[in-house]
Order: sequence, then C-alpha cells, then structure tokens
Amino acid sequence: FSHHLQKKEAFIALKVAASMDGAIADHNKKSQWITSEESRSHTHFLRSRYHAILVGKNTIIEDNPSLNVRHAMFPEHRNKVLILNTDLDVLPSIVERKVYKLRKPEDIIFISSLSSAKSLEPVGEHLFRDTKTGVLVLPLEETKLGLNLQQLKSLLPKIGIYDVMVEGGAVTYSSFIEQNAFDHIYLFQAPILLGGEESMLWTSNFSKTIDDKVDLKIMSTKRLGVDILVQLSKK
Repeated sequence: FSHHLQKKEAFIALKVAASMDGAIADHNKKSQWITSEESRSHTHFLRSRYHAILVGKNTIIEDNPSLNVRHAMFPEHRNKVLILNTDLDVLPSIVERKVYKLRKPEDIIFISSLSSAKSLEPVGEHLFRDTKTGVLVLPLEETKLGLNLQQLKSLLPKIGIYDVMVEGGAVTYSSFIEQNAFDHIYLFQAPILLGGEESMLWTSNFSKTIDDKVDLKIMSTKRLGVDILVQLSKK
C-alpha cells in the first residue's frame, strides 16, 4: 500500500520455486514437488498477503492450478487470479479449470491485448466482461517485448488491485524481468540439482550480458525445512 502511495502503481513480486541450478521443472515438464512442504506452506501464507496471484496461460494449460490459499491461519481468504493471455485463446475453456470452479467469475481477470478485447462487453473505463463465462478482461498495449507490463502496474490500482504475486511460468517471469516491471523476488531454493539442457530454468526466456545484467539486492535469507528462501529486491 505504501508502495502505491509513493509510486502510484501496483507492487509486483515474483515467487519462484527452483532447484539450486535454477530449474523450475525437469525435462518432462514435471515440477511437483521441487521444494519442501514447509516452503509450500509458506507460499500459501504469502498468497494470503497479496490482492491477486498472476500466472501465464501455459501454467493454466499445463498445471491446472487452484491458486487458492490453503493455510490454517486464513481459511476464509479468497484471492483474485490474473492470467496473462494476449489473444485470449484460453478464455473459452476457463470454465473447465480449477481456478474458475473455486472462485467467482469476476475474481478472474485475463490480461490481453487491446485488439483481443474489442468484441467484449465494457464494464467501466478499463475492464471488459466475457458474457459467456463472466470473467473480466483487462487489455494492455503491446510492445516489442509483449504486453506492456509497466502499463499493467499503473492500471491495477485503478481496478482495486494494489499488489500481485507472480507464480510463473518461465515466460511470464522473463517478461516481468525484461520489462523491469517487478519490485521483489521470493526465491525458494531446494537443495537439489536437475541439470540437463531440457530442464526449464526460471530465467530461460531472457539473456543478459555482464554489462546489462539485472542487479538485485538480497533483503533476507531464511531456512524453510531443507530449503532456503532468499528475498531480493531491485537495486
């Protein structure tokens, strides 16, 4: 909230669960369970602290996650879900997904291109509604790097969302990093190595040189079972 007051934009945190060599899935795209039960419990605690959880469309297609809060301290918490999907191709089948079955349709917001939302029903200055499913759509301008995520940071408070935790996947993490549209990283690291050219790294979709590297500041470290949680912010 203080971040919004100072910068007039939403606070964006990336939550990453990875092996020591940065893999978020093995060569078979299997990702359950890389980190420990303690880390997963802490993830649910973090979800309860954020207005919304954001994922890319591939996470919805491949993992069919619930993205709800399963924590004894917050049994009634209901979070919103944001789905990055430029052309809205996942929208027609969202009714079959767990995220839809576990919450009200208006608590699901697709993030799309402006052109993809033209045929939808406007519901206010920034949002549209898909009349078939009842879910909302927030359209963004497109850049050479994809949907304009800096614009997303500016628009989210205007629809009542002040902070978002991004939970994948690799393409989505990369987009936020490439566009410098994040503020914090929760990096859960498990003491395992997956290796292999086909393992999916959470940084696999962008590449930097030493001269234009992404500089981060370590805010804290914490043991969670056998894992380590490193909290980082931009310098």
